[in-house]
Amino acid sequence: MSAPLTITYNRQTPAPELVERLAEHLMIGGLAVVPTDTVYALIGDATAEPAAQAIFQLKNRAEDQALPVFVDDARSLERWYIRLRPKYRPLAEAFWPGALILVLPVWPGFYLRVGGDGKSVGVRATLEPIIYKVMRKANRYVYATSANPTGVEPAACDIAAWLESSENGQVMWLKPEDSFAPGPVSSVVDLTGTMPLATRIGAIAEDRLKKVVPDLQVRL
Repeated sequence: MSAPLTITYNRQTPAPELVERLAEHLMIGGLAVVPTDTVYALIGDATAEPAAQAIFQLKNRAEDQALPVFVDDARSLERWYIRLRPKYRPLAEAFWPGALILVLPVWPGFYLRVGGDGKSVGVRATLEPIIYKVMRKANRYVYATSANPTGVEPAACDIAAWLESSENGQVMWLKPEDSFAPGPVSSVVDLTGTMPLATRIGAIAEDRLKKVVPDLQVRL
């Protein structure tokens, strides 16, 4: 057990040296805790099996619960064999970048290491500067799971104590210079079935989602 490497930085304009350092850290299998527009996220290289295994272990999360990933925008999804059907593109157009996870089907050839059944993946776009820049630098998606152990609400998690109690010594914690207050979690809409299904209502309210997709079903 040891204290995580903690780095204080300018959230709006992260230094290029920090972006490069973080990209290199993720590409060798390291993890990082970073702020987002919702809560602190635990990120890692979404193409790397060791990073996925480290996150499942650190969060005490079952591997059949697939990890969501951050994407830079909807246009890059096909390159990663992720399918966003045209009729649901208005959801991405309305709420991305932002606090909406879309669970999407994947095509054969999908190779992100997210766990689950391998048939779908949850994705959301963010313009959080450090995440957006590191994805562009490393030319890959990163995990978008919240920084907390399973069963603990993100806002209630003592991140320092959690990381110190873990056996994973490869976690960087990036803390903004200004104070950071976690907000509501992302809303989640599953688009893998015959009907769009909201499985979590968070930062984006049900009525806002239904204005874009009137046939949205809700099952929390």
